[in-house]
Amino acid sequence: MTEQKHKVLIVEKDAYIARFLEINLNKFGYETRLLAETENALETANEWRPSVILCELTSQPMDGIEFCWMIREKSDIPLVPFILLTADRDMETRINGYRSGADAFIRKPLSLRSLLTRIEALLWRIESMRTYYGSMQKPGDEEQTVFTGSLQYFPLLEILQFTNMSKKTGTLVLEQGTETGTVIIDKGEILYAKAGEVEGEAAAYRMGVWKEGRFTLMPDIDPSLRNIKKPTMKLILDCFSVLDMENIVVSYDTGENAPEN
Repeated sequence: MTEQKHKVLIVEKDAYIARFLEINLNKFGYETRLLAETENALETANEWRPSVILCELTSQPMDGIEFCWMIREKSDIPLVPFILLTADRDMETRINGYRSGADAFIRKPLSLRSLLTRIEALLWRIESMRTYYGSMQKPGDEEQTVFTGSLQYFPLLEILQFTNMSKKTGTLVLEQGTETGTVIIDKGEILYAKAGEVEGEAAAYRMGVWKEGRFTLMPDIDPSLRNIKKPTMKLILDCFSVLDMENIVVSYDTGENAPEN
């Protein structure tokens, strides 16, 4: 039986870049479809159901951020990994992109290696998350499945984006060195956060910069624990603002951290 190829929808007005992406992604086993603009991109995405979407930030008539929001809020595939392609280094642009549900930015001129690595990581992440939630048993069962992984591959902000978009519930325990933190999520919204002696939003900001260690996500929660009132997507936006103020840039292009010059 032939293994089904992952499908990549490419929205790119530059014909040279679009062809470059098509040739190289096909070479590495991906099936591709090209669009020069976003006018019919939502309909195409719903019909073709891609595994990943690559979209130029300055696409027309909808820009990449608006198209990403449409995918998250109006499409039949709201959890599809979404990568924005851009030469823009502005942090506010990136914050708006993440707030709209983008998973990553790939900087132009494009690095094929970085792009392939990011696509593979996002596909692995979404499959792992879907497998985890698909295997979770209903409340009241004697045994409940837990999901554990590395913060290097699943940073807190990515987990929060996924659980928010998919409206999931669970208790997240994070460990970095001697530090331990807890986040309680109910239907995608954060109810509670604590890191050491720090609680509430400050705890979420603190854990948002953790780059190493492990996390464990469990399906049960204690809904009585509440110390966060801010909507989760606003909290994620503020986390990126905190990273910017502390002069720390989390590079989602390579999966590594780099100081801003």
